[in-house]
Amino acid sequence: MRLIVVIPLLFLFPFLNAQNNVIVDPYLDREILYGTCNIEDFQQEPFADWYNEEYQAYEIDKNTLQHVDPPELKDLEITV
Repeated sequence: MRLIVVIPLLFLFPFLNAQNNVIVDPYLDREILYGTCNIEDFQQEPFADWYNEEYQAYEIDKNTLQHVDPPELKDLEITV
């Protein structure tokens, strides 16, 4: 009987794990992304309005970019 309950749960686990980590920040009293996020997460509501506006307005600093060495960035991990 336990096997009948466990098998459906195993199939549901990947779907539960793949959902965005959206929580309500008690200090800001609004939804925020929490944990590992990607661009698609920011392009979903309620984050899309400010993210897309800032993304489109961003100007690349080409002078600084000339001094960046791509091989050094290979293993770069940014934590905010």
